Amino acid sequence: MAHTTEGGKYLTATTIAAMISRNYKSLDYDIYDVVEWCAEAEKHIGDFEGFQRINNYPVDIVDKKALLPCNIYRLLSVKDNKNTVFNYENNGTFLTFSDNSIASFQQGTNPPDSGTLSLYIDYLGIPVDPNTGYPLIKDGHEEACYWYCLTKLLFEKYMNKDINESQWMFINDRYGHYVQKAKSGFQYVSRDDMDKFAMCVMNMVPKLRIPTHGMK
Repeated sequence: MAHTTEGGKYLTATTIAAMISRNYKSLDYDIYDVVEWCAEAEKHIGDFEGFQRINNYPVDIVDKKALLPCNIYRLLSVKDNKNTVFNYENNGTFLTFSDNSIASFQQGTNPPDSGTLSLYIDYLGIPVDPNTGYPLIKDGHEEACYWYCLTKLLFEKYMNKDINESQWMFINDRYGHYVQKAKSGFQYVSRDDMDKFAMCVMNMVPKLRIPTHGMK
């Protein structure tokens, strides 16, 4: 099985494609679909240990929207040149801003007439293979990614009744089983990793203001 960076901690999507080809020789697929499905599976698993924290990643606002990077799992913060930005809507693909919030941003080095503002985001994301640009899959997640890809590849056959209900339930059961198994793995977790994750979670929890008037 082909391992890649960080001492074998990650696999590439081509490993999952090879597993599919080996077991379903007559099944046609597009490698780019497998790449996308593997990224989706990693997000469904949500294993923080396999993600990387990316700081100060630049995004441009065009027509009041900023496109988020495709490997993002969780947005941690949005900043202009000086301050943290809170006034935006996040639909998972774009950040959308109001006229008032855009007017308040510090333009910094942006040309005044460019019509484009730059912001910076911190986020947790799926690591990417620098050689192929494909998302990396954490070692131990390959079965979950494999069965997830099968649910996508065989869905049309299921809808056309080429696969019966029992077979379809078996495929989805295997996927669910390996997702849970992947979530319970701590092979590469150190105490520092756990501390960093705890701090990350604390930073994402909103601080509530409790009114004190009228209290005795």
